[in-house]
Parts: sequence; C-alpha cells; structure tokens
Amino acid sequence: MNTFSVLIRSILLSGVVLGVGGLWLSPTSHAQNLTYTPTPSNPVGRAPQAITSGDFNGDGLWDVATVNGTSDDVSV
Repeated sequence: MNTFSVLIRSILLSGVVLGVGGLWLSPTSHAQNLTYTPTPSNPVGRAPQAITSGDFNGDGLWDVATVNGTSDDVSV
C-alpha cells in the first residue's frame, strides 16, 4: 500500500472511532424519560398519633399503619 492510502484509511478509522465515541459520550444517549405517578392516598382515623411500616399481611410489600388517638383504632 502506498502512503496516501494508509493516510486515508487512518483518517477514516479515526473518524469512525471519534463518531462512535461521540455518540457514546453524548448526554442525550443516556437520557431517561422519568415519570412520577402519585400513589393513592389512604384515609386514617381521627387524630393519628404514630406511624410505622412493615409487611403486615405477608404479601412481600411494605404496608403503613397509623395509631389513631381519638378513635382508638389502627389504620393499615
């Protein structure tokens, strides 16, 4: 191969490497569409005084419980 074709191949290879690297480092290539979906609210009894969380029903999901002062009960 002559010097000119080696130079052309080197330039083309450099362009490909820089182009792929530029796409990889581009901030838009890592952008994510994040959305927030509010969870439904759950009413509690009158005058809630304390709150705790745990898997109370064994379904593998965390539950929230409140102690209600004036209604003398617990909301889960």
